[in-house]
Amino acid sequence: MDDTLTEFKKRKEILDEKINDLKHMQTFLENYIDRYTTLKNINFDIITHSYREEESFICSDLMHSHYYDSIDSLSSYSDFYLSLDQKDLFNGYPINFLVEDSIFSDIQKTPFRSLIKINKEQSHLYDAEKIITRSNGTYVSFFIEDSNYNKQEINQKLLNYFQKNKFIPERFFWKILWQDEITTTIPEKRVFEILIPVKKN
Repeated sequence: MDDTLTEFKKRKEILDEKINDLKHMQTFLENYIDRYTTLKNINFDIITHSYREEESFICSDLMHSHYYDSIDSLSSYSDFYLSLDQKDLFNGYPINFLVEDSIFSDIQKTPFRSLIKINKEQSHLYDAEKIITRSNGTYVSFFIEDSNYNKQEINQKLLNYFQKNKFIPERFFWKILWQDEITTTIPEKRVFEILIPVKKN
């Protein structure tokens, strides 16, 4: 009787593991479907705002380049990625960046922190100080392409949009890398979504 019970428990553990793997694969595919759908429907000419749900991320140390263009940059990315659980690193969700400066700073040159999205059940794998939350709330959003970015033009559009909608931007913003080295072989074609948390004036 004991041997039979033990065998059933072992089989259930194996089945549970396979189910978890399938759930991870399902999430991975759903995230990539969402990613390519977003890229397909991008309009670079508009600024919008919407309510966003809360999300949690693992946060890197401060970085200075979105490219692997130096030993320091490559080392920073390598250290960060190696610290992540495989399920988080390969979840299909685009990498995010937190820029702790005004949106009117240089979007492409201001230092930032890299972020990988995690589910709550994964949070116990990491130090609490490495987990940050993007709060739910209203965010102004627009898309830019590396090769087609006019800082002065974007800043003027943003000023007009903030004034029209009576928004006050927070002094930090988020970047979502929807099109990265996986979805394009040309670095200049990478596509970012800029998210700016705002409050009503």
